[in-house]
Amino acid sequence: DGQDSVVRALLRLDMQDAVQCFSNNLQDWWSAAHLADILYRGNFLPFSQQFASDVRHYSIKCYLDVLIGSNNLWQVAAAYVRGAVECDCRTDDVGTVGGPIRGFQRKREMQHLLRNIATRQDPPWDKARRRVLQVCPEHVMGTVFDPLTGRSAIANLWTQHEVLEVGGGAADEIQVAWGMSHLAKGHEAAALYWLSRGHSNRVTELAHRSLLSFVTSSKPMGSLHTMEPFLQYVD
Repeated sequence: DGQDSVVRALLRLDMQDAVQCFSNNLQDWWSAAHLADILYRGNFLPFSQQFASDVRHYSIKCYLDVLIGSNNLWQVAAAYVRGAVECDCRTDDVGTVGGPIRGFQRKREMQHLLRNIATRQDPPWDKARRRVLQVCPEHVMGTVFDPLTGRSAIANLWTQHEVLEVGGGAADEIQVAWGMSHLAKGHEAAALYWLSRGHSNRVTELAHRSLLSFVTSSKPMGSLHTMEPFLQYVD
């Protein structure tokens, strides 16, 4: 039985086996992630730090997949990642052995997970889309602890340099994808809006093409107002 195997492992103080039982037998990803986290930080029981680190990352990823797949709780998943980073910022500081290196690695892992959460969403309404953009790593604010001053402050959890190191912002990538989706459906004004927000180099080309199509068509001049969304992108 899965629960019995966990209890037996804990009674033996075999933490690695307990973590594996949580994940393999029970698929209890939350417990596996946080027990692995204790092992990752502690030094009172024999364990492999690399094992704990790998299991923590894998278990958190599986837990986030469960949240996203269960009633589409992607916002809960994003909040969980933000909370994990805030916790890591407080504990993996310069005062702990291996803290800075460990903190950098874990922060990078969480950045990739949060980026994955955001890019997997495709909400149908603009209001919902703006909520997606708010959870992109380059936009997420949180409590950051500065070990040099000993104080906490609200700031971006990931710096601009950290965002660029993983290929740039997720928000631009997402908005360009939305723009191309609108373009494929023939919604050129909506396509221009999202492509321009995503800083796509296709904006000017699309605007000129739409304006040229309008000028050479037989449409009455009374419909000129339909071209207003395009004119701001034309030189």
